[in-house]
Amino acid sequence: MRSKRLTWGLATALVVASTALLSVAPAQAVGGNCSAGKDKNPEYDQYRGKAACKSLQGDSRARPKLIRDGGPDYTGAYFTRLDTLYYTKWYGCYLGCEGAYEIAHV
Repeated sequence: MRSKRLTWGLATALVVASTALLSVAPAQAVGGNCSAGKDKNPEYDQYRGKAACKSLQGDSRARPKLIRDGGPDYTGAYFTRLDTLYYTKWYGCYLGCEGAYEIAHV
């Protein structure tokens, strides 16, 4: 009986200690309230990705992306300013594309 109590006591102590160690590490939140889309160049068959954020968490930053089907994706510069549209450069999207955003930790 005494060995069962000792075993349960050690198991409980290990669970409490491991939980305490896990909760000490700070979480790095990455996220925000952002939207994205794409613009079509009226003169040429080219598109650019666009993105804007109403909020960004902590040390987060965002950037616009143009995700191309059948080709490499393109990204714009990272930004942290809110309520401002940011763009990629113009690119051809011969097989289709869509605008998106990417959020990363600074």
